[in-house]
Amino acid sequence: MDLDADIRAEMLKYLPVPNRDAALLLADMPTGRLLECFLKWRDRLVHPHPRALRMSAELRANPRFGAMEQDIRAIWQKVIEGADLARHVGRGARFAYLQTPQRPRDLNRLLNNWDIHWLNTSNQVERDGYVQRGDTLLFAIFKDDAAYFLDLMPRGRWRGKRLVETALRNWPDDGLFHRVPGGAPEREKRRAWFARDGSEQHVALEGDIYVSNSFGVAEGSSPARITVMSMKLQGLLQYYAENPGALERELKAANERFAIAWPLIFQLRLIVARTSRGYEFVIIESATGTMMGLGV
Repeated sequence: MDLDADIRAEMLKYLPVPNRDAALLLADMPTGRLLECFLKWRDRLVHPHPRALRMSAELRANPRFGAMEQDIRAIWQKVIEGADLARHVGRGARFAYLQTPQRPRDLNRLLNNWDIHWLNTSNQVERDGYVQRGDTLLFAIFKDDAAYFLDLMPRGRWRGKRLVETALRNWPDDGLFHRVPGGAPEREKRRAWFARDGSEQHVALEGDIYVSNSFGVAEGSSPARITVMSMKLQGLLQYYAENPGALERELKAANERFAIAWPLIFQLRLIVARTSRGYEFVIIESATGTMMGLGV
């Protein structure tokens, strides 16, 4: 059993890259860095399953909305039906994020920091399978049970702070962002600001300080949530590697409702499984086909 080799092979199998150099760069990454790369790529995807649709008052009042309403409602219908939105999220989102000297900035800090996606609204599909780029983008937040359409803004001239404020004003009780308990000292309120690319860690609104549920970006342009998930999974795999008996016991407990004739020698490996909620890390026992998710 070599869970580290398994997880590396599985991630490299699924991570799409634009060219051979990018593939070699991924293959040379330490496992922790590769895992963060995989988790960030997974976050770029909008998993296709039915969601309720929420539309902000600012979007309905936007002067651009009337001319674009038909296209927006077509995307709305896709959200409700659980259709795949991949062709709307942009060509760059399909590739794993790679930070290089030539491209030191993250591909999408607004998504990394604040879980806000942008969509091309056109329904004209081009030869590469993606919709036509437009001058105006639709910004949205996707949760498991609902999608929140925030507003329309010009490509390259949008403002992240306004999008966060829109979400907070329209859905203050939906937990889209994390309010710092007890507010914040005045000096923190004065410091809270928001760059155009969404790279800031917190934003002030009506006397309160809010941070993303991803808790901002840590070292290497990874959201803190991603870094914590990566460290947690690496620690778990190290524990299982050092205590294989514990993994066998947990696998049995996870499948105790089934009448399984367990083998004398377990054949365990780690895979990335495509489930009803996206890509998940799973331990599988090959002889019996039994599985146990790792919660990541």
